Amino acid sequence: MQPPDGRAIYDFGEFRLDAGQRLLTSRTDGRVLPLVSRAFDTLLYLVERPGELVSKDALLKAVWPGTIVEENNLNQSIAAIRRAIGERAGEHKYIVTIPGRGFKFVAPVSSATSLPGAAPAVLSTTVPIAAVRAPPGWKNYALAAIAAIAIFVAVFVVRHPNDAPPAPATLAILPFKSISPTDEDASLRFGMTDTLISRLRELDGITVQPFSSVRRYGNAEQDALDAARNLGVASVLDGTIQRSGDRLRVTTRLLNVADGRQLWSQQFDENFTDIFTVQDTIAARVTDALAIRLTGQTDRRLTRRFTEDADAYQLYLSGWFQRSRAGEDGFRRSIDFFEKAIARDPNYPLPYVGLADGYAMLGVFGALAPQEAFPRALVAANKALELDNELGEAHTSLAHIKAVYERDLPGAEREYQLALSLAPDYAMAHMWYGLTLAWSGRYEDGLAQLRQAQELEPLQLGASANIGMLMYFSRRYDESIQQLRKVLAVEPGLDHARSFLGRAYLRKGDPAAAIAEFKLRKSLSVGSYADLGMALALAGRRDEAAAELDRLIALRQERYVSAYDIAAVQASLGETDQAFEWLNRAFEERAQMRGLLGVDPSFDSLREDSRMKPLLERLRPPRAEKT
Repeated sequence: MQPPDGRAIYDFGEFRLDAGQRLLTSRTDGRVLPLVSRAFDTLLYLVERPGELVSKDALLKAVWPGTIVEENNLNQSIAAIRRAIGERAGEHKYIVTIPGRGFKFVAPVSSATSLPGAAPAVLSTTVPIAAVRAPPGWKNYALAAIAAIAIFVAVFVVRHPNDAPPAPATLAILPFKSISPTDEDASLRFGMTDTLISRLRELDGITVQPFSSVRRYGNAEQDALDAARNLGVASVLDGTIQRSGDRLRVTTRLLNVADGRQLWSQQFDENFTDIFTVQDTIAARVTDALAIRLTGQTDRRLTRRFTEDADAYQLYLSGWFQRSRAGEDGFRRSIDFFEKAIARDPNYPLPYVGLADGYAMLGVFGALAPQEAFPRALVAANKALELDNELGEAHTSLAHIKAVYERDLPGAEREYQLALSLAPDYAMAHMWYGLTLAWSGRYEDGLAQLRQAQELEPLQLGASANIGMLMYFSRRYDESIQQLRKVLAVEPGLDHARSFLGRAYLRKGDPAAAIAEFKLRKSLSVGSYADLGMALALAGRRDEAAAELDRLIALRQERYVSAYDIAAVQASLGETDQAFEWLNRAFEERAQMRGLLGVDPSFDSLREDSRMKPLLERLRPPRAEKT
């Protein structure tokens, strides 16, 4: 959202909102109050309309243009604003919620441009003289007659360029373009883009769009300025990359979006082994051009290298690219590339993280037996941490294994918290942490983490699908259906969302709609082997359900099919003894879904059976021994 006047400054209460520099500061002590981009845009939209009832739809369209998001994203932004300005629940000193309608900014607001000496224009009721504060060094204004002088001095001195905090830069790095449509080339150009994004996102004073948001702008005909305007950023970096044997050619340019002015450009024609020098140079030139101040620590983060072997890096990028395609085939291909990267450089930690996540996801989605997949994932995660114990991604991988395979939820939570302290913008950590909190019974905390993942990567739909999944397991079927339909409207091929949409229909008493959704899937997702059999059984088509059950049991001889899934079909058929027999097998094989037994609607028919309690007891974390 672009403010009507990029130079506008708004004062309300003890706060100042600078639309041009995108800063919220305290007028008492000059502190910068942190607000993520969407929360800032939400506050700006409200402050520009003091006293006006702003509907939720209007805010969603203004702050998330062209993006499908749920109302909770808006609620999270409002909550973040209230935390920043210290407004407690129920105070309504600044923002009033109008139930079912929207929000109203009720505090008096005054406005001035950022030009020295500009007089404030009152947007609502008059700001009291007591609210005007002189800058440091000017004290004891006793006479109201000189209040106007105080205002002039405040505007001129406090906003002087030498005193004002630096404006946070907003940047999009578009996927590098290439004339070669091969997978290896795609992995290089996308991987180069993601590497630069990851480096620059770690710096203070800059907001960089995540890779999931820029990936769609990677075609050769894409106009960089149009893409940047759609993304709502002030600067955009784009370029081309081509590898021919041992040679690498990269051209890149940095543009100012407002006027199309070129801030910097350079062409590199180097040996491929010099790709790291090219990355270092690009990152350094961008920070120079955008006037980002670097400390010694941030400078080291900007030029950090995990390997000096260019071929190992290319293999890692190929693995990363395959993993981003998801699905069993993508995960298996990624593992192959990560293993080759490790063979080239055994001290390169990132491929171990990729290996850990690849094996873990094969176990999660039932492509490998848990006892085959997760021990391999654990070895890889521990090796990554042995090489670099400050790698937030590696702590995330270890936390995921602890939660899903070892059922060590307290240990998983400690690892997630450590991961987020090291990599606060790692969306995967927020998403997996959210699921772990939900499985621990802390649904609202879990949803908050998933929404944080959404905020960080709005177009990475895994978090959005998992929100729908959590709503399903908390029996909020209508909300689950609404959420998952939104996801599938954007990405019809996301089978994980399709599976849980079908299950929500099933629990709503519409097995025909559920079966229709299940048949639209191109692959299977978590626990989805059971879906069709359960739907047939609950539709009263027992013979077909029994035939599907026989097929699944036979398929276990060829590949892994979770005992948990078979138990779910047995339960739907009313075969209680067999269902408990298979549930016990699910615990023996550490089936991924066993952790959901206490909330899974598939087993509601077994809740009153005395055999359920001992199984649920096995899910409880072990008690710490007293010393």
